[in-house]
Amino acid sequence: MAVPKEVVWDRDPHTKAKHDLLKAYLDAWFPIMASGWPSTGICYVDAFAGPGEHSDASVGSPIIALDAACRSEVNQPPTEVRLIFVEKEPKPRLVSHQVV
Repeated sequence: MAVPKEVVWDRDPHTKAKHDLLKAYLDAWFPIMASGWPSTGICYVDAFAGPGEHSDASVGSPIIALDAACRSEVNQPPTEVRLIFVEKEPKPRLVSHQVV
């Protein structure tokens, strides 16, 4: 796979599969971890964050993690969730996103 040159990348089929797995994993585990450590909180690091949006308007891994962290099951009881997104690109761009 070639290194993307644009801020918003095309999403390859293997990336879609990765995002589907990531969403299922975080939707299941964020509530479990938050309930287990409500006083210390949890920290999620995405070391290869990529764009927040792809050229087909699908969301990237930073938005998938943000959506999972903002679900009501994660915030009952209130738990601090820290999200760290690392990307090689010097000017990363996350699209504005409505958390549901």
